Amino acid sequence: MSSEIKQTNGAVQALCSSAIGLLALLIAFIGYTAFTGKAGDDPWRPIDAVHLCFAAVAVVALLVVPWTVSRGSNEYDLSTINRARVLYALGASCTLVTIVVVLGRSFFRK
Repeated sequence: MSSEIKQTNGAVQALCSSAIGLLALLIAFIGYTAFTGKAGDDPWRPIDAVHLCFAAVAVVALLVVPWTVSRGSNEYDLSTINRARVLYALGASCTLVTIVVVLGRSFFRK
């Protein structure tokens, strides 16, 4: 039991705070890109759907992380912490793809 406690010491708090922090960054980035530039003048393209799909998956994954990590009855349950880590990695990678797609579209715009 003591080795499990050492492995999970602070993991719940770290996962919750980092997931919510990354979610705030994603929402701020989407809000910033929506209100700057010529977003209203450009027609929708298929790349915009990709951007929105990745952003939606990232939002859902990052919102589920605190619930997943804290729903277990035992604070030191490694299976729930590992599931939350996988969800956080999914949310973080989708956030990165979202930002890269938006910046790439802005960079290669005609």
